[in-house]
Amino acid sequence: MAKVHAGATKQEKRQARKTQIIDAALKILAFEGASSFTLRNVADKTGVTLGAVQYYFKTKSDLLLALTEYKLQLDYTATEEARNKSTLSVEDEFTAVINLLLRDNKKPLIYGLDFQLFALACSDSTAADCVDKFYRTVREWMESLIHALNPKLSESECRRRTVVILAMLEGLMQVLYRDKRNKKDFGEVEEMIRIEALRIAQS
Repeated sequence: MAKVHAGATKQEKRQARKTQIIDAALKILAFEGASSFTLRNVADKTGVTLGAVQYYFKTKSDLLLALTEYKLQLDYTATEEARNKSTLSVEDEFTAVINLLLRDNKKPLIYGLDFQLFALACSDSTAADCVDKFYRTVREWMESLIHALNPKLSESECRRRTVVILAMLEGLMQVLYRDKRNKKDFGEVEEMIRIEALRIAQS
């Protein structure tokens, strides 16, 4: 959680408070579900008044949109760090991002948020827009990686291969990670996905 350090400027304090609110909102949605995702509950979790939350986010929809932007920014930063660490080849870069996605998808916060957003999207247009934006952005990141790995592929073919790879990653999260009885299979299945994702991108 973002903390307000001594000597912070007003702008820094406002940004830190805003981040604290979004962090609380993420945890509520992921761990407690859509029914608990209210501005009042977020205020209680953050330790501020309802008015303080509404100062930054007038409605629950505003908070949901900000939450999506925040999550995308975290993902983008992590993805870029993973790519920058791989200086040997484009293949290493692709594999680093796949490893990052595999690692993150095992986190309860990540798969909890994923399931709750999908559930909420069935009845809430803002949540549906957030899901669309999130997956559109992730698809674009993956398409750029596949194109770098296999420049001869057309844009439409990169898109099709991206869909297949992301479907494998999402399916793993739903089928394997949610059931802890499957924990012994994590490593073996993840390695199969690494190999298959690279094959799909390169072939």
